[in-house]
Amino acid sequence: MGAAAYNRGSGFIRRQADQAIPTASACADRHARNDEVARLREQIGKLERDLVRARRCISELRRSKDARMSEARSELNSAQLAISILCRLAFRVEEDAA
Repeated sequence: MGAAAYNRGSGFIRRQADQAIPTASACADRHARNDEVARLREQIGKLERDLVRARRCISELRRSKDARMSEARSELNSAQLAISILCRLAFRVEEDAA
């Protein structure tokens, strides 16, 4: 193949490529957008699942906090009752001795 034939073939290929590039570029952009949309949808789904899990954890923490507070109030009432009984017994013993 001579240089002129090579150049003609090369020019033909270049023109074909120049015609195909806008279509290929648009197609590549469309695929890139679709891939990005799919990635973002997956990320949104993961974040929504994480949010549901976090809300469940917060709800459980609140329930356990309320249970601990109730338990602490009960223990406080028991302690106050025990102190009042011990104080009455201690002071009654002193009054009985006097």
